[in-house]
Amino acid sequence: MLRHRSRFVPALALALLALACKPTPAPEAPVVSTPAVDPAQQELEARLAYLEARLEQARVDGHVPGMAIAIVKDDRLIYAHGFGVSDLDAGTAVTPETVFAIGSSTKAFSSTLVAMMVDEGKLSWDDPASKYLPEFELQIDGEPGQVATIRDLLSHRSGFARMGILWAGNTIPREEVLRLASKAKPVAHYQAEFHYNNVTYMAGSLTAAAVAGTSWEELVKARLLEPLGMSHSHLDYASAQADPNFSKGYTWREDLNSFEVAPMRKIDVIG
Repeated sequence: MLRHRSRFVPALALALLALACKPTPAPEAPVVSTPAVDPAQQELEARLAYLEARLEQARVDGHVPGMAIAIVKDDRLIYAHGFGVSDLDAGTAVTPETVFAIGSSTKAFSSTLVAMMVDEGKLSWDDPASKYLPEFELQIDGEPGQVATIRDLLSHRSGFARMGILWAGNTIPREEVLRLASKAKPVAHYQAEFHYNNVTYMAGSLTAAAVAGTSWEELVKARLLEPLGMSHSHLDYASAQADPNFSKGYTWREDLNSFEVAPMRKIDVIG
């Protein structure tokens, strides 16, 4: 029995040694899956790259220091991009968060507010502005009994020249601006010609604030800026200047072949 056992142990040892000496199989290489290519996404990226290149070239050719664009689809921001700089001296790059002075583009906000009030039955396009602004009685050159309507004030066809002297210094309250404008003489027959006029447009816009029982600024915030999530928009000079993302303004001087700083004007009175 002992002899049989002694023969078995060496045999087992040899078998284990042979097993230990057998080469270990190399691990299989991991399978790397290639992400599926979305043709639609590729096309979109190519188009956006083309758009960016064209816009950047247009910016350079047009002597625009900086600008930003946004694309909104189905009430969702799907693309935003900055070009150039917001401060030439500091070289601060424009981003989607950069704030720009938009000047008279604000008129689109004003007319939208009036349209909202019309939709809600609080105003009519053909209401006399004086119905809501008693201090504003334009001396139009029209037919007997004809008065300046909101529609015509917002269309710049009331027949009055610019009246810039009333608001350029930003020292006269709006009510006084309207009162003084009521003493002006027309330069054209009512509804006959287009004459760009900030004061008469302001009057048409203020009718919306009057029926809403608030200021123009508060109405813009409540009905437009806040619902649209425009939390970095400003309606007065001081808050715009205090915004660290506010862009400097510049004018291109062809005679000097260079930019010249164009400070934002403080004209809160005109909106």
